[in-house]
Amino acid sequence: MCNKNHYLGSTPELKTKKDPEHYNDAFCKSADRACKRYPELPYHHPGHMKDVMQAVSELVELLPGDGYQRVINPWQESLLVLAAAWHDAGFDEKAAQEYPTKEEYASALLLKDLEDNGIELDDSDKAFLDRAIKGTIMTGPPQRDTPEAKLLHYADMAYMTADWETFWRGAEAFHHEEHPDMSWEDFQQFEADFLPKYMKSLRNDFQSLGIAEDEIQKRLDTLKSHLKRIMEMSNPWLERQNNQ
Repeated sequence: MCNKNHYLGSTPELKTKKDPEHYNDAFCKSADRACKRYPELPYHHPGHMKDVMQAVSELVELLPGDGYQRVINPWQESLLVLAAAWHDAGFDEKAAQEYPTKEEYASALLLKDLEDNGIELDDSDKAFLDRAIKGTIMTGPPQRDTPEAKLLHYADMAYMTADWETFWRGAEAFHHEEHPDMSWEDFQQFEADFLPKYMKSLRNDFQSLGIAEDEIQKRLDTLKSHLKRIMEMSNPWLERQNNQ
């Protein structure tokens, strides 16, 4: 599951602060442990974890060259990928119900994994991981007011701005897992309400990260296209719903 290319590279800056090989190995093993805490649900499953880890790296590549250090540095990128690995860990575990949100439980699992396995990070790094994971709470602000929270949120939702097949696979899986009794008409209305709000927040957050306008517009156009297609579709679940 773990791809060491997701983690620390060989930049001189990192070599002066951390031991790249040590943290590459430690973070990879931590990600593998996170994978075992994912359920096998239509939307939340180990494949989702892998997709979000990859999406983090792809989003970081969109950050402006002259602003990379201002937004997020290479060491923080490695932390962000680790946060991605754990962001939905323990999603369906009973213990998660004792926390206000499943994201706070996932963050607690990650911090405990670091402690149990002797992965030494300073308090600022741990706080960075916690903020990143809490950025995936869908209610948005105030916990999504840092670059790391914004980046992990949009990595978590990266399927939304992918091609139609990827988008529809994710949207359908989310429906079947979270809202299996929602009618097609209600689903269309849900998307009609949600997608414009998502487009507005994406534009604002991507601009705050310094991402180029053409990259922003490309994603907005994709979302508009997805919404148009949904609103024009006939019920694809008719037979399934009739058999329930």
